[in-house]
Amino acid sequence: MKLNETTIIRFPALSKKLGDVSRSTIDRWEQSKYFPKRIKLGKNSVGWRLDLIEKWIQERSISNSGE
Repeated sequence: MKLNETTIIRFPALSKKLGDVSRSTIDRWEQSKYFPKRIKLGKNSVGWRLDLIEKWIQERSISNSGE
């Protein structure tokens, strides 16, 4: 039986995946509920679920292709 594995990415990988988006932009997007919420990993660390980030990117690509 295989466990359901979820990949978590930290900010440097997230920023690179989104094209060098800043921390303040990510914070603003999260506060406005435009972007998936971060997950607290420890006292001073957070990450984001890769599957939710990829879904978010795909949804933006689909909506932008219809413009």
